[in-house]
Amino acid sequence: AATKEAEVPATDERENKQEEAEAHKHGPASTHRPVQAATSGLSSDSLEIGEGLEAGDDHCSGWEVDPGVSAPLDCNAGEFFEYHSKARIKLVKMSYLRTLSARGKILPRCQDVPYGQWKPMNGSNMVVVSHPWLSEKHPDPTGVQLNELVKALNDLENKGVIDESCGVFYDFCSLPQRPRNHLEEVLFRKQLGGMRKLYVASNSRVLLLPHVPDGAA
Repeated sequence: AATKEAEVPATDERENKQEEAEAHKHGPASTHRPVQAATSGLSSDSLEIGEGLEAGDDHCSGWEVDPGVSAPLDCNAGEFFEYHSKARIKLVKMSYLRTLSARGKILPRCQDVPYGQWKPMNGSNMVVVSHPWLSEKHPDPTGVQLNELVKALNDLENKGVIDESCGVFYDFCSLPQRPRNHLEEVLFRKQLGGMRKLYVASNSRVLLLPHVPDGAA
């Protein structure tokens, strides 16, 4: 991440006061949900039938496609891309996640993802990952969740639900994390202000990773 503080035009600041006020309710310190809230009522070995899957598909351990938020609902393509053009959400390439998993690495924060490992937001389908954080400072400090994510993506691709053109939204890799410079903080607040649009966009598939290993903080 850059160390030099970037100036943000005053017009940009005024335009986003409402979004920042909404984001303030969530607090700037973290984007993660408490483990209890993220896993409440979910089974670690069940697959729910969602958009793109048909009844009768085999259950896949440790993950599920959420049927409740995959539909377009009230967020059309124009509304979503207007939000994205301001918030600049980053999507990670599936191939990069597979490489990290195969090499036994853990997920880097957004600012440390190498150049070239982003997927352009060009209207292709995206996978939005909903998951618990397994420690306070890193969502997956041992890489167990990354391995589950890669398995889930491979299973979905084999079923024809997604393909290699999909980008992946995973908060730690897709939103600027602390420490953030001034520009990153402004972007972060914009992103939080419209986060629901990711989950209801017509081109998104929401993937739940509910499993919490024993000993997770």
